[in-house]
Amino acid sequence: MPRSLLLTLALLCALGAPFPGPARAEDPPAPTAAQALRTELEAARAAKDDGKWTDGLKRIATLYPDASEADKKLLATEAGAGLKSKSESVQLAALDALRGTKDGEAAWKAGLKGELPDAKAETAKPLELKVLEALKELHPEGAVPLLIALLQKAKDPKVCGA
Repeated sequence: MPRSLLLTLALLCALGAPFPGPARAEDPPAPTAAQALRTELEAARAAKDDGKWTDGLKRIATLYPDASEADKKLLATEAGAGLKSKSESVQLAALDALRGTKDGEAAWKAGLKGELPDAKAETAKPLELKVLEALKELHPEGAVPLLIALLQKAKDPKVCGA
């Protein structure tokens, strides 16, 4: 190194000037509220903590309207995962979360289509009847043909009444 460059660096260090270090990658962006909620829901699901899972699902409807499209899909997917739970309280909270989004297509794709009553069943499960009620409120286009077929073939009179 030339002597003048060494003297300049020494002078800068003596004056307390920051030494230019290697380029540093930017910090990753902070997670959105929806991403943070997903992390909470995943932790509750892994810990099999139905109370925390239910509490997290209850917050989906408040975050959904202002979320980005990617976050909306993430929130609907998390609510759909709650429908598959074996816990009735988690299932009901998930159904309420999907209802609270007021987005029929997202709710349908997230899991409501998989929770319709079986037309051949003598009696429908309580959750299945509540799903039918939610579909009346949300009325997604994709549900119409399946609901018509279900009404024509269902053995349980409660299915037709819902």
